[in-house]
Amino acid sequence: MKAPDPIPEDLRRVAASVVWFMAPEESLRQPRYFLAHLMTFGTEDHVQIAKAYFNEDDFRATLRDAPVGVFTPEAWIRWHKYFGEDTPPPRPRRVFPDGTVAPLWEELAWGKKADL
Repeated sequence: MKAPDPIPEDLRRVAASVVWFMAPEESLRQPRYFLAHLMTFGTEDHVQIAKAYFNEDDFRATLRDAPVGVFTPEAWIRWHKYFGEDTPPPRPRRVFPDGTVAPLWEELAWGKKADL
């Protein structure tokens, strides 16, 4: 998976919008990271623009090897359903060297166990 080079202006605008804390060129050098943010925070228009440059396998690969902490429960469910999976797997979590599994962000924020 690779972003186009040079980066088209429409894709640059999408990257600036969905990964607002990083320069578009930097986020697009990490396509899986960019697509995870797009799939979580992007509008339908953003997704349609990205589909001109990334194929369905790129989106599926992003779900299979999702970066920890990006997907919200709603986005995780929505995209798995989009690809025909009614029951998504648990979202990825960090595992510390001692084997302890880190909580998801909403578990820290609200103090309750996350569903996904």
